[in-house]
Amino acid sequence: MKTFIRLIVVACFAGAAFAQQANQPPKPSPEHQKLQLWFGEWTYEGESQTTFLGPGEKITGRMTARSILNGFGLESVSNEQSPSGEKQTVEVDTYDPVTKNYPHITVSSDGSFYQGSFTVNGSVATWEGTSMVNGQRYKNRGTSAVAPDGMSFTDHGEISVDGKTWVPLFTFK
Repeated sequence: MKTFIRLIVVACFAGAAFAQQANQPPKPSPEHQKLQLWFGEWTYEGESQTTFLGPGEKITGRMTARSILNGFGLESVSNEQSPSGEKQTVEVDTYDPVTKNYPHITVSSDGSFYQGSFTVNGSVATWEGTSMVNGQRYKNRGTSAVAPDGMSFTDHGEISVDGKTWVPLFTFK
């Protein structure tokens, strides 16, 4: 009988321990933590190139990137100034363990949006996706590289109508 009671007590403690573990919130993976590379306040400048979308112009901007959703996402909010006006953009990034890449979506105050994915190798993200600008769909690709000291970055993008012929779209630093 004592053995039976001991088994019941052990089972209760084991069940309580399992229940506590089950109630623990999941932790972001090391891949999610790679998003920290972009955390912080950034100012940038650069230019868009003359393309089928319009003339090139100088652009300045400010971006704030922060962790969201218990570390499972990155939110970047940007405000850009150019001769053609001001534009606000919100981007959300995460990690997909099945495809082993980082899906992201960007929505802008001019009605354009972009969705795609990127991979990270060290401090360089290589991205590609599709944008919708003025009711037309385009292919996009590029790289974003954070300097080894984490104090600056460069961003280069290209655009294509057909996914075969690419033209430079922008460069920021």
